Amino acid sequence: MAEDAVLTRPPPHLEGYLYKQDPPQSLRIGRQGWKHRYFVVIKDRIQYYTSKDQFDKQNDPKGVIMLPKVNEVYETTFQRVPKQKHINTGFCIATNERAYNLVAETPEDMRQWVRDLLYVKLYWSKQEVARNTVIDEQKFAQMAMLDEQMEDDTIESTYCLYDDDDSDSIPSLPRVRRSSGDLRSHC
Repeated sequence: MAEDAVLTRPPPHLEGYLYKQDPPQSLRIGRQGWKHRYFVVIKDRIQYYTSKDQFDKQNDPKGVIMLPKVNEVYETTFQRVPKQKHINTGFCIATNERAYNLVAETPEDMRQWVRDLLYVKLYWSKQEVARNTVIDEQKFAQMAMLDEQMEDDTIESTYCLYDDDDSDSIPSLPRVRRSSGDLRSHC
C-alpha cells in the first residue's frame, strides 16, 4: 500500500534531448542510426520533436509513444552509440509494436528518465483505473436507479383505482387501494 501513497504525488515534468535510434527497417535502407530528438512527457504520452524550438512553436511532434501501450522501460547498452561517452547511457521503451532505443547524455540522466517514465506510466495507469472505477460506479448507480424504477412500476401495478360507492368521498375522484392477490378481484 505504500506504493499507492507514493502515487498520490503528481508525476514529474520530463523533457530534454535524447538520441533515438532509427527503427530497424530504416537501417536496412542505409539511413544513419541515431537522431538527436527533443522528448517531452505530456500526461500519458511521450512526444518527440526534431528540436526544442519545434516544441516551443507547438509544431506537430515527430512521433508519439503512448504510455499505456508501453510494456516495459529498462536500462540497456547498445553496440553502436552516437559517441563513445554514451556507452552506458542507453535505455529502451518497449511496446507491442516497437522498441524505442534511446540514449541519454549521462548515466545519471538515463537512470532519471527510466525511473521517471516508470513512475509516470504507473501514475497514469492508476488514474485510468480510478477513472474507470468512477465510471463503473456511475453505471452501477444508474442501473440501481433503473431497478428502483422497475420496482416502483411493479408496485404501482399492484394498485388499482376504483370508486367506492359506500364512501362519503367525492365520487368523481378515484381512490387508490393496495391489492392483495389477483388485481381483477378488486377492480
